[in-house]
Amino acid sequence: MDRISPTNDLAFKKVLASVENIDILQGFITDFYEIKITDLAINNPYSIADYKEILDDAEFVQLRHTIKDISATFKISPVPANLAEKSDFISELQVRKSRFFDERALYYPFNRFCQNYNLAGNMEKDSQGRLNKYSSLRPVYALNVLGYTHFDDSYNDNALHIFELYDIKRQRPYGKDLIKIAFFELTKNAGLTENQRHWLDYFNRGAAGDTAPDYIKRASHLIEFVNLAEEEKMVVEALEKADAIRIAEIDQGRFEGDLSRKVKIAVSLLEDGFPLEMVKKHTELSESEILALRANLTTT
Repeated sequence: MDRISPTNDLAFKKVLASVENIDILQGFITDFYEIKITDLAINNPYSIADYKEILDDAEFVQLRHTIKDISATFKISPVPANLAEKSDFISELQVRKSRFFDERALYYPFNRFCQNYNLAGNMEKDSQGRLNKYSSLRPVYALNVLGYTHFDDSYNDNALHIFELYDIKRQRPYGKDLIKIAFFELTKNAGLTENQRHWLDYFNRGAAGDTAPDYIKRASHLIEFVNLAEEEKMVVEALEKADAIRIAEIDQGRFEGDLSRKVKIAVSLLEDGFPLEMVKKHTELSESEILALRANLTTT
């Protein structure tokens, strides 16, 4: 193994949530939202101890559902008028399609927005010295990295989509940039800036070309297998095993569901008196399977 996959849970957190490599996260945010930021602070820093604790407790199921997310705060320079001094950033990695992902993609940024409500350290005072609870709310920038095609081509073939509050009738954005939610599809390559294309190469191949920014080159270096600590290698192998088991379970469920559907069709055809060859043609079941079904029908 040359490199671990950039979409491995540990790799995603190690690269984008390590305090000692915070400039990688800063470049990541800047490249997609095209804003200049300062005073970036990671709220949930990467720690191998978190993974080890799960493994030590033999919580294999929990490991399989590790959330690949990044949380941080920063200042936009210069601070936009009428906005809070600080902004929040969250990023999640979703490798495969998941039910209710659209709902989840909205829930997390709006939930993060509401979490700041009534925080004493964030509130401003009005002219009479009273604290305004709503002044503690601050902008949230969300970026979902998707390993599959989420928006079909009839919508837009661009790899990056950024949504915000918008007046459809008047075709103008909301007065304040309070919520922005981005989706970066790794299956597409249209409509990207040069640096966004470098991120696309990184997430798809772990590669960083000669013209890539230094922080993306360092991200590629961090996921080289030889640069991982032994405990990190152990966690990576466990994560890959957990993912393989999950995929196998999904595939088995699809197989069993498909088989169940074919059996129901075969039983219906046999009950209507259709010949064996026609049942085989319409269900793709074997002759022995159909004969067994027919025998069971005659004995019940």
